Amino acid sequence: IGNRFHDRLVFPIHFPFGEPAGWTARTLIDAPAKYVNVKESAEFQKGRLLYMYHLAKKAIIKTGVAILVEGQMDALILRQFGLFNTVASSGVAFKPAAARILSRYAQKVYVVFDADDAGKKAQLKAQKYLEEIYPEGLKMQVVVVELPEGEDPASFVLKYGKDTFISLLRSSKSV
Repeated sequence: IGNRFHDRLVFPIHFPFGEPAGWTARTLIDAPAKYVNVKESAEFQKGRLLYMYHLAKKAIIKTGVAILVEGQMDALILRQFGLFNTVASSGVAFKPAAARILSRYAQKVYVVFDADDAGKKAQLKAQKYLEEIYPEGLKMQVVVVELPEGEDPASFVLKYGKDTFISLLRSSKSV
């Protein structure tokens, strides 16, 4: 992995059936680049994959519902709270191919990105791709969830708890 990933928490990213595809790493210290990624290739394109999808797939199939968050830490924390149908877009890189992956099993997707400018912009892009990609004649229910300013899914659930987070999801309106 080398010096490029020194003092960073490494998150493996997998193909939908669980094979390792690449990784992204978040700094543990104050560094100019918050995240660095393995070099993209024909096989690995971060925006075309969903972090933890291979682990969340069974819960998504069972419930028909997915929770799409922006960051890997958000997905990990929500999973620790028992929300096993959570996947992450790995930042603002969400692409139509990732929307297609979700459309295989999810009839409803809660889009819960960070409550900052970049997160709000990425949330609208994800919403657009999810609405466009669903098989023709069918409609995926896309629910955009607004967090309080400055919050992300992990900070919200850690501060207010799982029940309040679920209430927020349920009270949000479909678009």
